[in-house]
Amino acid sequence: MAFICSIPPIFGYGIVVLLSGFVFGFPLGFLPVFFGSLSGAFFVFTLGRAFEMRYIKNLVASQKHLLAFTKIIDKKGLKFLILFRLAPYPFNVTNLFLSTTNIPISNFLLATSVSLSRLFIHIYVGSQALSIAELIGYKDRDPQKNPDNEPVPKLTFSKVAPIIFTSSLAIIVFVYTYYLVRKELKLEVTLEESNQLDLDEL
Repeated sequence: MAFICSIPPIFGYGIVVLLSGFVFGFPLGFLPVFFGSLSGAFFVFTLGRAFEMRYIKNLVASQKHLLAFTKIIDKKGLKFLILFRLAPYPFNVTNLFLSTTNIPISNFLLATSVSLSRLFIHIYVGSQALSIAELIGYKDRDPQKNPDNEPVPKLTFSKVAPIIFTSSLAIIVFVYTYYLVRKELKLEVTLEESNQLDLDEL
């Protein structure tokens, strides 16, 4: 399922990750999601490169922000590519988008592998699904199963901390990539103005 949901425009990737944690538990639920996601990303990336999807490339070229992204990825290399993969962008869409850049496939696979480590958090959340259901108000009313009418388990730091951590990391990476894109766009505008002045002087 993770392989299928790695292909755009199929959606539901996040649900598949949570379900893997719910079904297989933590940390075993990470393995099927990791290999499914990595193989799906590789499939989409190589397919995009092989067929040279002109529609996607034309779309990227027509959007300044997307074009700036591709230039930054080509300039910054592997480190920025890993940060980009950690950002909260749709996984399947970025698989296809990155096929329009000039990055080597080895860097793509390495960055994707490293970034998929964040799924440990989602797997953990999925594995705690029953506890979360109780926390939001679910309570077994069967007197045989709950004769003492025990209170609903309280929200603990160990359950909240992973969610806070991954959300904070996603926001930080998103803001940083946005800053770099804005910087690249300003640089492009400055170069265009400089070239225009040179032409006017001629």
